[in-house]
Amino acid sequence: MLQQLTREDITVLPDCRLNVQMQQIGLNNYEFTTTSASDRPCRFSYQGNNYQVSLGFEVTADEFRSYDKGIDPSTGKATWGALLGPFRFTKRQDFAGELPI
Repeated sequence: MLQQLTREDITVLPDCRLNVQMQQIGLNNYEFTTTSASDRPCRFSYQGNNYQVSLGFEVTADEFRSYDKGIDPSTGKATWGALLGPFRFTKRQDFAGELPI
């Protein structure tokens, strides 16, 4: 499905960008962590409603951790997502061979 995406399918959201840090921990083995690229909250409108999210993730060789949360713009409190810690996804299958590099 990812191969079918085009640039036109993607909407860039101002202030919703992440800086990605890569750390090599072995031969062909890397870890990735993110920090917000802006000091402003990630906000956007969809179907006439305003939304705010907090974004973040970490990637290791075997696990993806998502810290994404929905934030109530009026109170600043998280309302959905990784409220009790990150969502953890463990790799079950490697799809690296499908990437057109």
